[in-house]
Amino acid sequence: MNTRVLFFARSAITAVMCSMLMPVFAADSQPEQNATLLKMNDIQVVGSHNSFKTKIPNAVMARLRAEDAKRAESLDYYHVTLSEQLDAGVRQFELDILFDVRPAVSDVYRAGHPSLTGRPMFGWYADDQPEGVIQIVQDPLVDGEKINAWVKQGLIVRTRTDAGTQEARRKDYSKANAAIASGAQAVSTDYYPGAPDPLSLGFVITFSNGVMAQCNSVRVTNCANYKSALVE
Repeated sequence: MNTRVLFFARSAITAVMCSMLMPVFAADSQPEQNATLLKMNDIQVVGSHNSFKTKIPNAVMARLRAEDAKRAESLDYYHVTLSEQLDAGVRQFELDILFDVRPAVSDVYRAGHPSLTGRPMFGWYADDQPEGVIQIVQDPLVDGEKINAWVKQGLIVRTRTDAGTQEARRKDYSKANAAIASGAQAVSTDYYPGAPDPLSLGFVITFSNGVMAQCNSVRVTNCANYKSALVE
């Protein structure tokens, strides 16, 4: 399987995004061999949050509920395997490796590599730095305008459609709608199609018509001319 996917990871360089997502939409109006392909930051994909999270054992969850019911509620979700997520259409992963916020670590990674030229991964740097082309924004309801401005500038942004099971419990899609409208390229959720639903909430995040990847209308004015060419 030759699937293309975005990876976000917490690592020794604070937070990095290793992109394996090449342009995946071709213009309908041109012959296939000469098709114009969208760039990586011209698309949107649905991804998973804490993509590796497995189910908390029942005994552990029971004790957690007794000690801190609110925290237990926020953790009452889990995922299928990464390969099963790919089969479900997920096109962005978030993998926690090691979180290190020391500036010296990030400085070492970019030293001698202006704008991270030659480095295998992007880094999470301030948006006023030439290396800061990836930004992570947790709440599009609060920071939707900031996301939109960054996306228009050409940055790649990851944001969330839900957090701590709260939106799912309320069946509240306002954050999801804000995330999509903001133009953030990576729209992260705990409730992609086929995700475990232990509470039977029926809360599912996709783009219109159930698709998991689409042309980014914040950056592309003629999205109707593009068709999905995702390799499954």
